[in-house]
Amino acid sequence: MQLVRNTDGWAIITTPRRRHAEGFHFATAVCEIISSRLGIRFYADAVQCINRNRLAPEFHLLRLIPERRVIVYDDIITTGITLTATTSLLDDRDFVLNLIGINNR
Repeated sequence: MQLVRNTDGWAIITTPRRRHAEGFHFATAVCEIISSRLGIRFYADAVQCINRNRLAPEFHLLRLIPERRVIVYDDIITTGITLTATTSLLDDRDFVLNLIGINNR
């Protein structure tokens, strides 16, 4: 079964790593699977948080993402601030799809 038929011009990124800068990162692992199954480009560590303020984070786009449609994946959501701040970096895109998955290890 194929759920997405036209993946041209799509990419996937994660919200920035804020707690787990090293080692296994659940969101990255999920995005790698999505990328390979859908045949879209995954930009690992594309966004960086440049301050430690959890209520007003400042994010910076580290990589050029030429695709006009971007999936932003966050592995957990509490206030939505991280997802909102990441999405705001992509204001110039045709379409941004936000996905949230919970990692309950």
